Amino acid sequence: MDQHLQSVLDGLCELLSRYGYDERAGFLRGLSDERDSDVLWATLGGLEFWGGSGAVWEVEPFHLTRPDAGAEGDYRQFQSLMVELADLLESKGMADLAGRTAERFRRDVG
Repeated sequence: MDQHLQSVLDGLCELLSRYGYDERAGFLRGLSDERDSDVLWATLGGLEFWGGSGAVWEVEPFHLTRPDAGAEGDYRQFQSLMVELADLLESKGMADLAGRTAERFRRDVG
């Protein structure tokens, strides 16, 4: 797997674990073992990441669920990593589902 993609997935996994989204973090850990394949990219661009309830992107802002000093910054980092993932998908022509969410995150982080 590409180092940049691995770094994005590792960062997302760590943040999701830190804030109690263990099921989503486990899903990401499972992807870390995948090789760079069409199946991997289809998963990254699919409903598991960008769909509705239960998707990776759809977590409560961390500072609303656990108000500590770093939670707001951690949520911004989560948004930035999701934008990076959307950019990687776009570079492969696969950003259909990711585009709208990534655009919202760009505005929030910007």
